[in-house]
Amino acid sequence: PGGVGAVAVGTRTLSEGGAVGNWSREQVEAFCIANLIQSVMDSNDEFLVLDVHFAATNGGLQCAFELLHQVLQAPRWEPAAFERSKLAFINTGQSVGKSLERASSSKIMEAMLGPDMRFRDPPPEMLEQLTLDGVRAALEAQLHPTNLELNVAGDFDPEELEALVLRYLGTISSPQPPPS
Repeated sequence: PGGVGAVAVGTRTLSEGGAVGNWSREQVEAFCIANLIQSVMDSNDEFLVLDVHFAATNGGLQCAFELLHQVLQAPRWEPAAFERSKLAFINTGQSVGKSLERASSSKIMEAMLGPDMRFRDPPPEMLEQLTLDGVRAALEAQLHPTNLELNVAGDFDPEELEALVLRYLGTISSPQPPPS
């Protein structure tokens, strides 16, 4: 099932796998290198963020939108990447007691928040219960096109930007409404 930590593990799963659509991880990396694209996917308590940096010349804007389209339209969920991601979070959770600073912080958050896990790291036993399908469902609810907010900063032609937004983001299919 999904649950506490599902979005964080799902975000890392997609990053670990690195493949989208028909592109393998190696093809995505080669595409990013050839087009000077750097991207990072991260999640926090409220948001899922895909931060993309790219060259503003030589078609960089179009390439960035093409990559974004692939991530939103056809993310690939690889079981091995899920297991690596889950294990990384479990190992981090198990190491809390070995650090005086992290253990103290964890106890303070527990005392302040009680059973509310939204702002705390999930314990390993909760992470072990996560399944690939549950993680996928939790993250896809966040990746739904109707939840998308796009921020573009730089020196771009507004008409080109609008055309690319319509071409790459306006064509993302949305099979079901997002959960409320």
